[in-house]
Amino acid sequence: MRVAGIGFNTQATSQTMARAIAGLYAQYGPIDGIATATQKADALLSLLGKTDPRAVMAVSVEGVVTPGYSAHSQARYGTGSVSQAAALVAARHFGPAQLTVQCIRYGTVVLAVAETVPEIHKTDGPKGPDHGSEGETQ
Repeated sequence: MRVAGIGFNTQATSQTMARAIAGLYAQYGPIDGIATATQKADALLSLLGKTDPRAVMAVSVEGVVTPGYSAHSQARYGTGSVSQAAALVAARHFGPAQLTVQCIRYGTVVLAVAETVPEIHKTDGPKGPDHGSEGETQ
C-alpha cells in the first residue's frame, strides 16, 4: 500500500494540487491513497474536487515524529511535517510502514509517500530432530 501524505497552505489552488499529484505520479509511480491532517481534510477535498478517484484519509498527526521539521507545523499540528506524518499514519493502518519519498514540494503543496513493508518475524532458527549441530550423530 502506497499512501501520499499532503501538506499545503491556504494559498494552494486546485491547479497546484493537480500538478503536484501528477508530478508525483510521473516521478514515483502510482499511489493507492491520499492522506492529510484531520484539520486540512475538508480543504483538501475541496481542492481535489471530483478529479481524483483515490480515497482521501483524514488522520491525526499530532505527536508523530518525522524526519522533516517545520516550526509552523509543529506549533499548529503537533508534528514536524504534516505530509510525512499523514503518509505514515495512513499507511500504518494497513501494516508496518516507512517513508519512501520524504519531501516533494510543488509551490504551496508538499507531498511525502509512505509504503507498507512486509513484517519480518524473528526466529531462533530451525528446530527439530533433523537440525542438530555439526558432529552430532542421530
